[in-house]
Amino acid sequence: MDDKIRKIMEMNKSGKISDDQTAKLLSALTTENEKSSGRIGPGTATPDELHREAYQTTTTQPGLHGVLRDALQGLKSVPTVISDLLSNHGAGQQSGTFEAETYVGAEGSDSTTKGNSMYSSDVGDITLTRGEFANNTFSATRFHGMEIVDGRMAHCSIKGAAISKISLQDAQLEKSSFTGAHVSGLTVQRTQVIHCSFNGSRIDDWQGEDSDLNDCSFNSANLAQVEISKGCKLRDLSMNGIDGQNVLFRQSTFRHVNFNNVDLDNSQFDEAVFEHVSFSGHNQSQTLFRRVTLKDVKFRLREGIGNLRKLTMEDMKISNCNFYNCDLEGCVMRGFTMEDIDCENVDFMDRTIESLDDFLAVIQESKAK
Repeated sequence: MDDKIRKIMEMNKSGKISDDQTAKLLSALTTENEKSSGRIGPGTATPDELHREAYQTTTTQPGLHGVLRDALQGLKSVPTVISDLLSNHGAGQQSGTFEAETYVGAEGSDSTTKGNSMYSSDVGDITLTRGEFANNTFSATRFHGMEIVDGRMAHCSIKGAAISKISLQDAQLEKSSFTGAHVSGLTVQRTQVIHCSFNGSRIDDWQGEDSDLNDCSFNSANLAQVEISKGCKLRDLSMNGIDGQNVLFRQSTFRHVNFNNVDLDNSQFDEAVFEHVSFSGHNQSQTLFRRVTLKDVKFRLREGIGNLRKLTMEDMKISNCNFYNCDLEGCVMRGFTMEDIDCENVDFMDRTIESLDDFLAVIQESKAK
């Protein structure tokens, strides 16, 4: 492992920098290496941006700026290639404790990797086919390039990690937690994600297709450049305190999902279905709902600091929905049907509303205020 990486790991272990800061630094190293090879992906912070962010923390974390400065100046690690991390035909790495190790370039079929604990390590270019990756713990570790095909990842704990270019295809991700992680370049296809938490994590460039997310939490997470589409089903999700930008949900279904104190900017819901969903203390700016069905949906925005700004709704089907304590500013609504709608203390500002008698004369001018 390169001395610069080792310094970052040692500072984390001694408590000089947090797991979250460690994840950002490790992510910066990955970004710098990708930049040198011309492979920076969408949604990835540049080294200069991360450098400025980390520099602002040096008043409470002495020595951090120097380490990051050295790490970003042409760092090129020379990893040790260990090809037997995953062995073929069912053997696999059964258990072990690893610190400050590097694993790059391993692949296996029908293998089992269980009971490993890795701290301050570097894991890359791992391929697992028809295997199991379970009961593993990773702290302050950098992942870059991991693929699970027709396999299962379960009961894993990943804390303060930098993760880039991860692909799950025809796989299962179960009962695993990603806490304070920075995930960049996540592809999920025909995969079941069940009983997982992504609390306090940042997810950039997430592509999801024909997958199920059940009983998962994204509390205090940051989402950017996310596209969930083509038959994805989201059920029993906790979405509290999320900050999302450029998020697209297309041809997806939401059931029993709670959005609480969520900020969405420049996001889109296209051909989506919402059933038994609640929005509370919710902020949306420049958000488009198109060909969306809302059924048994509750909007209670002012219970927090919620507001809907520059909201566009087109070709909507709305039934049995409640709008309580809402501010809708610059709202455009066209081509919609409504049934069993209850509105109370709703304020429409700078609106353009068409059909259904201009939304029943804008709810009788918000019930005469």
